[in-house]
Amino acid sequence: MGTWQQVQTDANSEGPAGRGGAACVAIGGRRLLLFGGANRTPFSFNDWWLLELTGDCSGGHWTKISPVVKLTKKRKLLPRSGASLTYIPAGNGFGRVYIFGGQDPVAGAIFADLLCLDTSSWELTDVALAPEDALLPELSKQQQRHQEQDPPAQQLQRPPARHSHVAGAYEQSGILVFGGAGLRGPLSDVWLFQEATATWRCLSGALPADECPEGREMAAGTMISEAGLLVHGGRGADGALLHDIAIFDGRAARWVLIQATKFPRCAHTACNAAAAPLPAPGGAAGAGGDAQAAAAANGAAAAHGGAAGGSPASNMLLYGGFDGTAVVGDVLQLTFLRSCRDELLAELRPVTGTGSEVPPPRFAHASAVLPGPQATEVVVLGGVNETQDLSDAWRLV
Repeated sequence: MGTWQQVQTDANSEGPAGRGGAACVAIGGRRLLLFGGANRTPFSFNDWWLLELTGDCSGGHWTKISPVVKLTKKRKLLPRSGASLTYIPAGNGFGRVYIFGGQDPVAGAIFADLLCLDTSSWELTDVALAPEDALLPELSKQQQRHQEQDPPAQQLQRPPARHSHVAGAYEQSGILVFGGAGLRGPLSDVWLFQEATATWRCLSGALPADECPEGREMAAGTMISEAGLLVHGGRGADGALLHDIAIFDGRAARWVLIQATKFPRCAHTACNAAAAPLPAPGGAAGAGGDAQAAAAANGAAAAHGGAAGGSPASNMLLYGGFDGTAVVGDVLQLTFLRSCRDELLAELRPVTGTGSEVPPPRFAHASAVLPGPQATEVVVLGGVNETQDLSDAWRLV
């Protein structure tokens, strides 16, 4: 993987206007759904676009989607950027797309709503959360004790408003959310929404601060397994760019790896372009949190053939962003290794892209992974740089 190709859309295919901060997600087949964002005016969008790539890789077609909005109290879907889209398949080629959070930079509003778009009917509805007391049986004894000691943090039924966070599909039945920026700045909390119970649960409330990465917005993130979330970089509370890599094991409810890198970056994207899903983290039945936590990180290394002193290929790719000096357009490859002391190590290294053209540098773009004719591919949509609000689409194969 390392060849860039620009997606040539149909001449009669109207596409989205140039923008940054849009959210996108793959929704099955060779289809990407794009929502919202904002340009440099600033003007915020609340439009939906479907990009369908042709099977022979010759191009693509944009279609503007007009969902049937069925929000309570006859509300409209307000414009926003920095929201997240998460797709949960439901079979027969359809599924549910969850939109969470975001901000309207024009109005100064930050959102905490969770909405659902059904791709079989294109109906957009509110997600009705279960009553607050339905959450209690789901809490572990340790979490319940912590709730009694620190009720203000633990009695939240849902995550506070945020934008520019990281989100991913948890076990194809929920959403894992980390960080972002709220009313008081960058956040470091981790939340899990579970479809079966229609509840949010804070997974990080009982974790010691020294076992967690610092709060951040505009980080890159991707699921490395069914329950493992990888995060890189972002911007911290003091405005400085961050360069660390962290992995959160959703099943063990803890961070299993926090490691510095040489690449400060924000407003970039991360994609897991593995040809097949990585093994889900977890230990044997009855295993403690430590065993489950280690399995999340160790599974990633094993999946890529990691060994002490080796340099195995990896399908974890980071693209673009702002490095503190300039807007960049490079690709970074993440490799998991095992040290001679059997410690898990993460290494980032630049990958030289090939092809007759390469995309212009950008940040605040959107990326997703699609299955290709022979292998998976990363698709990059839009973004902004020093002079342009971009509306182009590129494939990295």
